[in-house]
Amino acid sequence: MIVKIDRAGRIVLPKTLRDRLNLEAGTELDVEAVGDELKLRKVKTESTLIQKDGVWVHHAGTPCDIDVGEFVRTERQARIDHIIRHVD
Repeated sequence: MIVKIDRAGRIVLPKTLRDRLNLEAGTELDVEAVGDELKLRKVKTESTLIQKDGVWVHHAGTPCDIDVGEFVRTERQARIDHIIRHVD
């Protein structure tokens, strides 16, 4: 795709490209000069863990830096402890 730079140095990314890459108004992009080319990368500001139906799930992106097995064991034990405290 070919785009033009306006007088203020801005470019407009075509809607098909924005939709394909899930780019919305306010999305931050990292700009890098590589030789005589520009490289744009979406800045990842969201967590790689999201909650779906009360369960934490890893989604695409940078790999999570926590021990998932340990996290599950800790959460499981916390829920068991909570249930025991409220049954007595």
